[in-house]
Amino acid sequence: MAFKTMRLKEPGHQRLVFYVPDSISDYAIAMYSGFGRPPKTYERMGQLAAESGRLAVISDWDDGRHFTESTMIDAVYYPIDWLRNEIGKSEPRNKFRCFFGIGHSFGGERLLKAALTDKEKRFAAVAVVQPPERLGKYIREHQALYTISKTPYARALAVPVTLASRPELHVFTLVDQANLIRMIDDDSSLFDAIKSAPEYRTPTQILCASSDGHVDYKDATEAAEMMKNNGAKTELVHLDEFYKRPTDKQMEDVFGHISDFFDRISRDPELAA
Repeated sequence: MAFKTMRLKEPGHQRLVFYVPDSISDYAIAMYSGFGRPPKTYERMGQLAAESGRLAVISDWDDGRHFTESTMIDAVYYPIDWLRNEIGKSEPRNKFRCFFGIGHSFGGERLLKAALTDKEKRFAAVAVVQPPERLGKYIREHQALYTISKTPYARALAVPVTLASRPELHVFTLVDQANLIRMIDDDSSLFDAIKSAPEYRTPTQILCASSDGHVDYKDATEAAEMMKNNGAKTELVHLDEFYKRPTDKQMEDVFGHISDFFDRISRDPELAA
């Protein structure tokens, strides 16, 4: 199916990239990228959604991103709230029946935390790929970065070293470095968020792969087990192959699992308009 790509940047919010099919189905998908990964990385996922008739929107964390947990949770809600408020104003029949969320790595951890604490229940279901327990576990250099930042004569060295070794962190200045450290220190455990939400019942699919070494896939399996024990409808999918920078083929395989999951949930009569 044909589709078009559009971009939106409102003051105080992250940039959004939309993939809009010519004929839109009755649900939309919000996608959340890994830390430091631009929307372009996940372009194939947006295309696949649009080709199947689903409007997709990808958040760009690095365009006006915020360095606190609470503001980033709000950033997860933003594309859903924008769609709910803007789509269908002129033609109510175009309003979506439900919304789904997809997140990878940091974006998956952020999405799942947002869903766990969402009193408005914006998401009919979420799918998260290789979520870490917390941001600091992904950024393994955190302790070294923190120590260097507290040493007056060494702190300036942390910027070029971090930029060279982890360019996706976008640490260009001492202010960037301080913001990143503050964000990590402010972060909480995904496991604690799950423990604090025993009433959570949003259907959730967690996908992981042992081949992806940038985070410990056991974080994903432990999160799935905890959610199942809480009574949440949770599916765990072990992928044959997936990496920090997934190929188009890997994204196509992942989208196949997620699309099947969302289609099953969308047929639930309780979601009927």
